[in-house]
Amino acid sequence: MKGTLAGLMAVLAALAAALALLQLLRGVLTAASRTGSEPTAPDGARESLLAEQRRLVNHLRELEFDAQTGKLGAADLQQLRARYEAEALAIDDRLRALDSASAPRSV
Repeated sequence: MKGTLAGLMAVLAALAAALALLQLLRGVLTAASRTGSEPTAPDGARESLLAEQRRLVNHLRELEFDAQTGKLGAADLQQLRARYEAEALAIDDRLRALDSASAPRSV
């Protein structure tokens, strides 16, 4: 009973973390769509980062599904989720840096 409850709590914590990350990514993607008319980073760097971010979100969704279906243990879920979330946050930082570098400077 305790093992089942602990597993359920781990899945719920994972879902909460995934939802928080999705909110973060939704904000980034919304901001990206608003700035579509502004100059973008050279060589498609922004588009490449956004594609990588979408890939990470898909991986997180798959992790959650695998955990819910018992294909992935709690320890593996926690480790992989932490890795993907860290990568997504690093991409978010790089996107923000690109945005601030390409934003017009006021005098």
